[in-house]
Amino acid sequence: MIPSPIAPWWPLVDPLHTLVVVASEDVSTRKQFLTFLKAHCVTTSECTIKAEAKKTLEKVSERLDEHYQQPGRRAAVVVSDLLYLDYVDPPPSCGAKEMLDRFGNRPYTTMAIMNRSGRGADLMALPDIDRVVARDCSAEEFKRPLQLCLEKLVYLGRPSRRPLASKIDIQVIESQADLLSYFQLRHLVYTPMSYLPADVEQVQARLDIDWFDTRSIHIGAFEQGNGHKKLIGTARLITTEPLRPDHAKWTRELAESDPVLAYLVRQAVQALLPVFQSQDLEKHLFEAYRQSFLVGELSRVIVHPAYRGAGLSKKLVEKVIALAKEFEVHELFLECLPMHESVYAPAGFCTLPLRGNVYMVKRTMMVMRLQLARPVGRMELRK
Repeated sequence: MIPSPIAPWWPLVDPLHTLVVVASEDVSTRKQFLTFLKAHCVTTSECTIKAEAKKTLEKVSERLDEHYQQPGRRAAVVVSDLLYLDYVDPPPSCGAKEMLDRFGNRPYTTMAIMNRSGRGADLMALPDIDRVVARDCSAEEFKRPLQLCLEKLVYLGRPSRRPLASKIDIQVIESQADLLSYFQLRHLVYTPMSYLPADVEQVQARLDIDWFDTRSIHIGAFEQGNGHKKLIGTARLITTEPLRPDHAKWTRELAESDPVLAYLVRQAVQALLPVFQSQDLEKHLFEAYRQSFLVGELSRVIVHPAYRGAGLSKKLVEKVIALAKEFEVHELFLECLPMHESVYAPAGFCTLPLRGNVYMVKRTMMVMRLQLARPVGRMELRK
């Protein structure tokens, strides 16, 4: 039996009512996965799960509309062989994209059913799809991706507001030991969120590290108490020029613990910021080069599940903005899900008319931008 996805994260005041829908034109496929769901899904006081089957994505959309309109905390998982058509070359994912456009501002995840032979089951990460399962998978093989989807829904659900009993400090990481905890927390949260490449998810070191971390200032939220501190939140400021050589050095050393991470840190990346790699922002990059000013990107804003609801995301964003101003960053970008736009808008970020497949994440996200004061003094200094 699958353990409750709620217990390892945090208790919800109201249950998370999750609808899991199997969508397939094939009757045997619908019956197989519906049997898996009914046999292995659990219902607890924190999470109630209902499983259904539909023949088409149109019927799924109608059912989800009805589901989300009902009172209480609502979430959904779509398990389907219609999200990604592997018998077409190149295989489109229009079904997944259309469903994401419609329900992406809600707690919503997807699992694509693929053929094990050929290209289907070999594709570990598909655009706008959270998990992939083989059509002929066993019940045991189905359990892990389902568990991760359920954990993602819990994290996407809006937490109840509550104060923190202990003191929290938001500060720049100042030791390699703290940076290690920082990368561990990122891996803990981003694995169920499906934001990591498959090989990074599986690294034994359980660290989330990439090349951009060598060009970042890393920020942590620390809980203080009894002479000890505990890392409970992260954020990073990536800049077009590296500003913290010690962070870069510590990152490279930690990455050497795993060959996958070592390769990601050593590889040369064409764009200096992830947002330039995934979005149509060449004019901003050209202007930065022409006028010789810094451009930055805010990313990896993460709060440990047990501490959500206390406003730590806001404090982490404020700290990054303050650092960007301190280092005279001209403009700050970020990429996020539509449902998280409200997290960044109060800090002054404006939404741009852009949506793209985020570099290495393979998720369609929106772009936001914060214009900071033009660093005239810095430009004169660097001429």
